[in-house]
Amino acid sequence: MRISHTLKVTYFFVLSLVLFAYSCEEPTKEEKKKERLSSLGSSIGGAGEIVLVMDSAQWAGELGEVVYEEVVGKPINTLPQTEPMFKVNVVRPDLLNGFMNKHRNIVMFTTLDSNSDDSRRMKRYFSDKAIEKVMKGGKTHIQLNRNVYAKGQAVVLVFAPTEADMIAFLREEENSQKINRVFNEQENDRVYRELKKANDPSVARLLDDAVGIKIKSFSGYKKAEETEDFIWLRHIGRDVDYSIFVGRKPYKDASQFSLDSILAWREEITKAHLFGDPERKDETYLVTEDKIPVESKSLTLDGRYAVEVKGLWKTKNNTMGGPFVSYVITDKEGSDLLYIEGFIYAPSRKKREYMRELEVTLKSLY
Repeated sequence: MRISHTLKVTYFFVLSLVLFAYSCEEPTKEEKKKERLSSLGSSIGGAGEIVLVMDSAQWAGELGEVVYEEVVGKPINTLPQTEPMFKVNVVRPDLLNGFMNKHRNIVMFTTLDSNSDDSRRMKRYFSDKAIEKVMKGGKTHIQLNRNVYAKGQAVVLVFAPTEADMIAFLREEENSQKINRVFNEQENDRVYRELKKANDPSVARLLDDAVGIKIKSFSGYKKAEETEDFIWLRHIGRDVDYSIFVGRKPYKDASQFSLDSILAWREEITKAHLFGDPERKDETYLVTEDKIPVESKSLTLDGRYAVEVKGLWKTKNNTMGGPFVSYVITDKEGSDLLYIEGFIYAPSRKKREYMRELEVTLKSLY
């Protein structure tokens, strides 16, 4: 049966209307988000670096002192030399433009009781709704925005009714940690992305063959020693000497996760295998520095309970030393306990970013 010319025209006209109507539909919220993200350039910034934006008069006063000493510039306790949590670049609000607002990590502090030119400029970055919320609630507020001016960016806004409110808020460790956690996670994610790109699978194979674990690792690590239930990998660079070692023993009970038990086991391993001078083992094996307390916390790695320990090591005769980070975790079967440590020797060098790299490497356990 033939379809008439008029019927054909009508059919194609209706089809065109349907397609036109479909193409004119409003994009979804998710589609708008993806479109906006695709239009942004990549974020920039050095390792462990933050751009801090606030009123210049407040930065020069007590608030600025608290912001630096209690938050972004707070010293890291588990490094041998004093190093701040982040490298901080302080920027006036009128200069947050061009390449500066493309930075990977931006934190802004402002109080609503200040009416200076800088403070008025600062308020432009905060929505009326957010300001109203702070004024009504009378409390300091933290807001995290991602991908504001660039991809992979975190912008943290901290605002309070008064300067006194802000100071009291930041002096509470829980609040300062909340801010720092955002940027530490940002920086760890950056290192992990680099790690995935440059991963050397031969390191995972060495560890898997020796102790049954795998990690993602940068290239350059070579086997320094391997015995039953122990392996030591070492990467000697121009400025820093990296070491990763793993010990294994049968898992008996949860008491093996106590800090005392972990440190005792650490010393058993180091006394048997790690020396500053192999010709003088009794004098130069690695010990845990006891003048500065170690820090420990429980966490989950690869879906398993683990304990993280951070501290300082030294040789028994005090000729060498540096920071370490370690994890105690069971193997996948739950039959053995693993002690996994990364430490560095980098005399006269800043160590924060070297240790970040080691921490991310060990946490890539799979």
